[in-house]
Amino acid sequence: MADRRSIFLSREGPRRQEAGSAPIPEGSRIGNVVASSLLHGINWDVRDMSRTDPEEQAREVFRAVEQFMANAGGTTENIVQLTVYLKDEQYRKAINAEWLKMFPNPESRPGRIVVYRDFPNSNLFFEVSVLAVL
Repeated sequence: MADRRSIFLSREGPRRQEAGSAPIPEGSRIGNVVASSLLHGINWDVRDMSRTDPEEQAREVFRAVEQFMANAGGTTENIVQLTVYLKDEQYRKAINAEWLKMFPNPESRPGRIVVYRDFPNSNLFFEVSVLAVL
């Protein structure tokens, strides 16, 4: 049996379980393979989902990616694919700005998939999921 380990954005405990929204971690690691659940543009320090500025949410999404990878035992250099769930094309610019900050070298960027979806009853503009190899 594989030795699977849950990954959380907080070292103090599972954020999703604390919130009671879903009994799942932010991701999982088996061996050198890491996969995330959906990561959001939430300020995890204060659990603030009320942000309505796409640029601010994009910064928080990529901050969550960076923290997730650190907690998994790697860095953003280990990411092989990032999937972006985007509410509308108008918000792509905010994601691209943070993407270029995180992955400035065009010769060394992970793959990226964009999927359009609605976020009912939410202020979210995007979510992301990560696939990485350590």
